[in-house]
Amino acid sequence: MAPAWPAHAQAKGYGAPELVTCGRDGCVRVWDVRQHDAPVAAFEPADSSNIRDCWCVAFGNSYNDEERCVLAGYDNGDVKMFDLRMNKVCVCEHGVDAAWRAIHAAIHAAWEARARCVLVT
Repeated sequence: MAPAWPAHAQAKGYGAPELVTCGRDGCVRVWDVRQHDAPVAAFEPADSSNIRDCWCVAFGNSYNDEERCVLAGYDNGDVKMFDLRMNKVCVCEHGVDAAWRAIHAAIHAAWEARARCVLVT
């Protein structure tokens, strides 16, 4: 299953060789580069009647092999954080002000943990 284009991707430095993609279909997918047929994790919009474009994604909490999450930003200012261990949304902030607070908190946490995160837009 290929991502909807345009898609954005980012790789991480710990654990399996994975990358995360997002696209206009609102889906966020985590791919293991050793597996070519399907993503290892996929998060689809809960409401299929109101799909928002996902513009950017980044791994977070990737300072070791156990702690992993994905942060995704959407065209309406929403920010969602997906817990890859639990395979569910753990934070969902709505609107531009809330999104900036979530991004600031994620950057601060990454800095404190010295996590290697690169945001690709």
